[in-house]
Amino acid sequence: RFSLLYTDSAQNIETIGKYAFSNCKELTSVIVPDSVVSLGEGSFYKCEKLQTVKLGSGLLEVGAFAFQDTKLWEDAEDYIMADNWVVGCKKKDVQEIYLTVDGVGAAAFANLKTLMSVRLPNAKAVGEKDNSRLLRIHTCRS
Repeated sequence: RFSLLYTDSAQNIETIGKYAFSNCKELTSVIVPDSVVSLGEGSFYKCEKLQTVKLGSGLLEVGAFAFQDTKLWEDAEDYIMADNWVVGCKKKDVQEIYLTVDGVGAAAFANLKTLMSVRLPNAKAVGEKDNSRLLRIHTCRS
């Protein structure tokens, strides 16, 4: 069992790059420091045993596939959550979404062809990649 924790020297890290920890097969938990504002695409991709994630308060962007093929995906019923961020969706025929989450990762709703309305009253960030196809979605903060 392995965990990724941060030390005092990690307090200045602002970005975790693309595929930085991908394929870490034994990684089970992650604590991302408050200084991190961006998790790159696929940053924890295929960390098959990853099931616990604590994201820092400074986070503004979660890249596409950041937590794909982890226990987070395997254990989810509807929405794939990393802490209080939506990073994916298993549902296929959703028309309306109302979630009180901190943010939405890039491409989290990319497979939802019937989506017409999204309300994210508490979200401080919504990822863009592959969500550009969803221009018909109206996101509001009320």
